[in-house]
Amino acid sequence: MRKRGTNYKHLRERARRLVANDDQLLAALAAMREAKHIDPETVSQRIGVTVTELEAIDGGTKDPTMGEIRRYAHAVGVIIEHRVVDDGTESAADYSEPVAVTHECGQIEFSYVIHNPSYGPISQISVMGQSAQKTLQVETTPA
Repeated sequence: MRKRGTNYKHLRERARRLVANDDQLLAALAAMREAKHIDPETVSQRIGVTVTELEAIDGGTKDPTMGEIRRYAHAVGVIIEHRVVDDGTESAADYSEPVAVTHECGQIEFSYVIHNPSYGPISQISVMGQSAQKTLQVETTPA
């Protein structure tokens, strides 16, 4: 049963864009490997997959884990930069999947992020405190 107010066209477009971004990332990794003349056997050994699995990653038929993507980037000597942008919806975005933010000191993983676009785009996220449970200070740019 369709929920009242659910914009499935918008959800499908967001999903299409997410998949397209993943495809572009994997294609860029494969292109960088080829540009640096690093053979698939070397990369597959470095990241812990078979050559067949690496070819499937390069061809877009295997959905690699984030760890495999990080090891792939490390194996070919590149850095992957992430960014999270609002897709323009007016409702609060509630992401129940973990979100990783890369900082010069390392990677920080959050269990979820909730952001209401009406507050404006996120301009800064600061991690405060030394405990395992971190407190976040989020600054937004006025809408």
